[in-house]
Amino acid sequence: PRTTSPTTPLSLLTIGFGPASLAIAIALSDHLSHSPSSPSPPVLFLEKQPQFAWHAGMQLEGTHMQISFLKDFATPRDPTSPFSFLNYLFSKGRLQKFINLGTFLPARREYEDYMRWCASHFSRAVRYSTEITRVDAVHNDVTGKVDRFTVHWIDTLTNTPGSATARNIVVATGGSPSVPPLFAPFVTGPDARFIHSSQYATSIPALSPALLSPTAPQHLVVVGGGQSARSEEH
Repeated sequence: PRTTSPTTPLSLLTIGFGPASLAIAIALSDHLSHSPSSPSPPVLFLEKQPQFAWHAGMQLEGTHMQISFLKDFATPRDPTSPFSFLNYLFSKGRLQKFINLGTFLPARREYEDYMRWCASHFSRAVRYSTEITRVDAVHNDVTGKVDRFTVHWIDTLTNTPGSATARNIVVATGGSPSVPPLFAPFVTGPDARFIHSSQYATSIPALSPALLSPTAPQHLVVVGGGQSARSEEH
C-alpha cells in the first residue's frame, strides 16, 4: 500500500531487540564515539518482550557458553569499546573473580546478565512490550519507488496503537522452535507433555505436579544430545 508520512523518517528501525539488534546498537554507539562530529542518526528498536531476555527458557544451572568471552559484542571489532565483556565484569566488580576462575567460558546466566547490562544503555531508544501489526511501503511522490517504510504496532501493556516511519528496517525476530508434527498434539492443551528446549526452564514446573515431587516416579525422555539436552538430564 502507498502511504505518506508528514514527519522526518528514522534512519533505522529494528523489529526485535535481541542479540542481533543489540549488536547493531553497540556498533553504532562505538562508531559515534570515535566520530564525535558525526550527527547521531534517529533510531528505534521495537521488542515484543517486556524486557531484554536471551534464551530465557534455556538458562539452566551449571550451563556455560561454548565460545570464548572474547567473542562478545565488541572486542573482535574494537577492543577499546566500553561494551566489552571485560568492561562489564570490571563495572560489576567481578573482574578479579572471573580471572581466578581460569576459564574463557562464562556461565550462560552471567552472559545473559552481560547482555542485559549492554541493553540497559539503550533504554531511551527501545520500546518493549511492542507487537508489530503491519509494515507499509511508502512510495516517493516523484520517482514512485519505495524509499521508506511505516511500521505499525500495538503497545501490549496499554493496548494503544503507534507507528513510526524509517528509511531502513532490520527484521531480527529470532528463530522459532521446530517441533516435529508427531509431537504437535502434546505441545499445548490438556495433553501437553512435550517441551521444546527453548521453553524448558519456564515450562517444566507447570508440566506436571508429580515432577516436582522427589518421591514420585519420573518418566522423562530427552531427545537430542547437545549441551542443552545434557543440562536438562541433570
